[in-house]
Amino acid sequence: MLSRLQKHWLALVLAVTIGVVCIAPYVYVAMQPQYQGVMMMGQDAEEHYVARTNELYDGHGATGNTYLPFKDEPYLIPPLGEIIVGVFGITFFLTAAQATVAAKFLFPALAFLCLYAIGYLCTHARAVGLLGATLAMLGNDLMSYPRNILPLLRGTSAQDGIYWARPVNPEVSGTVLFFALLILAHVLQKKTMYVWQMIALTLLFGLSIYISPYTWSFMGILLLLILGWTLWQKNYPLAKRVFAVGGLGALIGTPFVSNYLAATHAPGYAAAALHQGVLASHQPVIGLWVILLIAIPFIWAPKHLQPAKTLFVLSGVGLLVLLNQQVLTGVYLQPGHYHWYITKPLVGLLLGWWLMTACNLFVPKKYVPSLLAGAIIVFLLYGAVLAQVSFYHKHAPSTLAAQAYAPLLTYLRTQGHQVVYANEDIATYVPVHTNSDAPTNEYANMYLAPVGYFDELSVVQKDASKASILQLHKLGITLVVVDTKYDEWRIPTLPLKTTIAGRFAVYQVPAFEQPL
Repeated sequence: MLSRLQKHWLALVLAVTIGVVCIAPYVYVAMQPQYQGVMMMGQDAEEHYVARTNELYDGHGATGNTYLPFKDEPYLIPPLGEIIVGVFGITFFLTAAQATVAAKFLFPALAFLCLYAIGYLCTHARAVGLLGATLAMLGNDLMSYPRNILPLLRGTSAQDGIYWARPVNPEVSGTVLFFALLILAHVLQKKTMYVWQMIALTLLFGLSIYISPYTWSFMGILLLLILGWTLWQKNYPLAKRVFAVGGLGALIGTPFVSNYLAATHAPGYAAAALHQGVLASHQPVIGLWVILLIAIPFIWAPKHLQPAKTLFVLSGVGLLVLLNQQVLTGVYLQPGHYHWYITKPLVGLLLGWWLMTACNLFVPKKYVPSLLAGAIIVFLLYGAVLAQVSFYHKHAPSTLAAQAYAPLLTYLRTQGHQVVYANEDIATYVPVHTNSDAPTNEYANMYLAPVGYFDELSVVQKDASKASILQLHKLGITLVVVDTKYDEWRIPTLPLKTTIAGRFAVYQVPAFEQPL
């Protein structure tokens, strides 16, 4: 073990470095004197993921509804990723917000090590593994927008953070996927599957449906294509084991299917599915990067990269099928989740490996490829640091301003479970830092609710001053919080319960039959 650590020490250093880069803005803002524990959030849907993780702390790990008091509804978003982060936090006595921040270090570092291991396994070259893994994790922006190299040369970044700091997807889902790909790369190279690999792949595939349907569907189609490949190669022992992995993994996903069917029959499903991004379309999608993922290995692949060629080509074919399944099914899923979190990391691996292989074959001086790999890695790290600096400068002002909510959130934590009506900014932080619900949160309509619930809520939001106690009761609201500094609305019929920090007026919604 010590010799392996000594041999691969640079991979460990890079993994830790990427983890530090991901977590740095969150740690730095927490070191500011104004900081009072209200978490920085700026990654796409970050406040949604943290609120879902916090549901585990409240005893609602299935996240049937994160923002409304209908906790027993079937879930529409797989909850296992948030449960993993939450269990990690509970184990180490961290809040949901703290666990989410700590995960920004842990999971990107693990994902990098998995990617590096795939590269080293397929090429037996450390520099190739390092470059491929770094391109896979940090090359996303430059692969899509090569013009963004120019701002980097001027010491600025056009990128608002790096997406590997995004909670759950891709932090958890990506780590699970790359670990599975590491095992599959070994299987394709050795043309056999050991029992421990069968068990691991079965669990990874089966449980991935509870983390991300995109990760699960990609793993499923890849296993199916590998099954076809092994049958074509007449490797029947391996084919049997791949079939067993797929079959047993599918059985693990049976409760998810049952939950999904229950959700589709719920009265509020159609509206919630629309907000989830599930649309009806038969329009095909052809991605340039997917085509390159298939074409480059076909055009040129040295003998020692044949197992890698098989992995990349089958992955590309699988992605092409998934991106166009709506042509037959009519159910259009968000292609971005495949593009950002699967296609482009795979293309990053491919470009890194093939570039280094070409250099090793055609450049006479053997130290040049390593220098080239080092230069690219340093430049990508430099770009990632600048992107995180840009992220900090963009989101730190609003985060520090949100520290004013700390006394209110502390008070709400003493009140047990409440359903809080407040402006959207307060409603962003209430589910993250307390065990209360917030119907006015922007993500609330992504969950199942009684038919007409959000119509009734919009009536109250349109003119809260005219809201009746009966309307509030229909919505399940128990507390109303008014930010007297910015909110212009009031609900005059409600009794004032308390005022927090001289700014937040908290009103109790009395029982409807109780006279005022």
